[in-house]
Amino acid sequence: MVQGEIEDLEKLKREFIVSEEEERTILRKILVRMTKYARVSKNGYVYIERKDLSKRLKMLLVVMARYIAGLLDESIPKEVNLDEVATISGATKKEASARLSEFVKEGLIVRMNKGKYRAMSLHAVEKFLDLLERKKEKSGDKD
Repeated sequence: MVQGEIEDLEKLKREFIVSEEEERTILRKILVRMTKYARVSKNGYVYIERKDLSKRLKMLLVVMARYIAGLLDESIPKEVNLDEVATISGATKKEASARLSEFVKEGLIVRMNKGKYRAMSLHAVEKFLDLLERKKEKSGDKD
């Protein structure tokens, strides 16, 4: 490669690879949106702020909120287990297991090992928040 091609490649690389600062900006925007729906305690318990959500959305919210909390604080696991999802969302273990399998197939979450799940990515969290906000708009609910 000639010098100009190397410089061009480096420039493209800087545009393509997200910097830590850009990643923090993305995370900050997600947090502003997420806190309208859930908060997470230091021990990892997810508190759902919106009680009017369906069980299905509550289950996905538990997984997404816990993932974000784990990114922010290393002492909080990014993963959540089936029992936690069921308990927090008010679903049975059977319901939670079925829904979590659906979310895995939809590419929103991943199964880490038997009975443990986490969000696929920050992008998946953003897609989920978009869905929640669209549902909120349709219902005419304001903050």
